[in-house]
Amino acid sequence: MIATLPEVEHRPLDDGGAGERWLERHPTLGRFALSALSARLLLSDEPGYEDIARTCALLGLASDGRMRQVAAAAVRALGRGPTGAATLRFAWSWWYQRAACAALAYQADRLTPAWVDSHVAAPRALPADGCILVSIHHFNQRLGFARLSMLVEELGTVAHFRPLSETEPDLAQTDHVLDARTRVRTLSRFCQRVFGPRMYSPRSGPRRGLELLRRGGSMIVLSDYVGRVPARILGKRWFLPPGAIWLAEQSGRPIVPFVLSPTVGQRQRWQLWCGEPIAPKQSELAGALEECIRRSPTAWTGWQPWYAAPWAS
Repeated sequence: MIATLPEVEHRPLDDGGAGERWLERHPTLGRFALSALSARLLLSDEPGYEDIARTCALLGLASDGRMRQVAAAAVRALGRGPTGAATLRFAWSWWYQRAACAALAYQADRLTPAWVDSHVAAPRALPADGCILVSIHHFNQRLGFARLSMLVEELGTVAHFRPLSETEPDLAQTDHVLDARTRVRTLSRFCQRVFGPRMYSPRSGPRRGLELLRRGGSMIVLSDYVGRVPARILGKRWFLPPGAIWLAEQSGRPIVPFVLSPTVGQRQRWQLWCGEPIAPKQSELAGALEECIRRSPTAWTGWQPWYAAPWAS
């Protein structure tokens, strides 16, 4: 039965693609971002992203008219007035979060517990040990994972990319040539520090995740992308994977929604939110995911596929 449920997770730990694929579609923007980031890596050991993210957000806003259309539809779906100013603010913030995610992906191994603690506020309500933590795919989600690892015991997830083994010869290499191999090295070091051996392959994820839950650990499951169970998300027809519900039914553990939201005018630039446990029902899961989107709308990676999806009847 476990082997027939590959959708227990769907891209729960992004390999950077959500934040970095835009570099390929905007080569000039990409060259600027990587050059600026390379210089920063040479000058400082502290993770940096703000100046790069602001500049890339302005350039992205000016060069990507389609995202402005998506932003207008998103603002309307969220129940706000789709004015020109609101649409531009939404699109700028979306680009900013995306660029920050891209910059921090290359610095993932520099995201120390102290840095995460000073940049990510802890949730007002802590999740219980041994729960299924469900959320949306959002930019900078690694920061949320790192903060959760400081709050819950034995945190596990499923890798979308193949982390380098601890015995890999060049895992410890540190250089300032920013390429795909560099990103895999930094993310591998980050994952080993945050998850240790509890980072599972998609094939073994259901079985290993269930074992983890049964012994009191917690499992991250990002449940907002392609599955086979129909759902309604902000008025659009969507499909969710059944994995979170299946894990809850098999383990008896609660499902707890969480999301990382950018803050405005606060010392800590992100806020981790954890909600109340939900019933193991697809309607409850869809509602929880929509709540996550509403709490962190401009950080959701799914706005463009949502825009292309048909309206629910």
